[in-house]
Amino acid sequence: MRKSVLPLLASLALLNAPAMAAAFPAPLDSALSDAETTPKLRLSYSMRYEAPGEAPVTLRFDAQTRYWSVVEGDPGALSKNAREKLNNIKKSESVPGGLLYADFRKYLRAVEALEETETQHIYRFLPPEAEGEDAADDAEEVMRARLYVDKADGKLARYEVVGLKPFKPLPVAKMEEFVVEQDFERLEENGEKNGPAVLVRLRSRQKGERFFRKVDTDFTAHFFDFERVE
Repeated sequence: MRKSVLPLLASLALLNAPAMAAAFPAPLDSALSDAETTPKLRLSYSMRYEAPGEAPVTLRFDAQTRYWSVVEGDPGALSKNAREKLNNIKKSESVPGGLLYADFRKYLRAVEALEETETQHIYRFLPPEAEGEDAADDAEEVMRARLYVDKADGKLARYEVVGLKPFKPLPVAKMEEFVVEQDFERLEENGEKNGPAVLVRLRSRQKGERFFRKVDTDFTAHFFDFERVE
């Protein structure tokens, strides 16, 4: 997953400097380290793009030709805003390694183990959007930021940042609504899900103002039918 998605997941995060690398709890550190071994993984895949009030569009990306083809729907019929977001996803996710979380580490601050269930290790962290907060405890009043590591395979299963109330990530920006969710699953290889974990769902809802311009983003993208390209 490229940083532009971590929050095309949140474009506001691009305006903040990356955090210094820090020691993370062992299960999370292992999951990140594992992803970092294949940072340039090349994949062909299909993507279904959905936005409120818009007809869904399904596209296919060929990693060998870097060509996008339309499988279903009409991208040209999308509103200007929806079409712009679709093009942003196509650009950020189609680069080698774009569907991974191999570059997450340097953007995570104040990571703490929060809970352990039968199936997951759950962590909280200070996201780039909370750069103005002094500590994770204070940021928790503004937004909920979570990482979920699957205990069975040791892979990151979910990245989640949800604004709990309006907040100002920057002096020239204010977000009224903010939701970024990324779900990951292992690639199926040789009939079994034993490959690297890749993005299968991206949800983004951002509403507010940035640099005196309105921001209104609301979409969900599903990724499937992966094919590894050497």
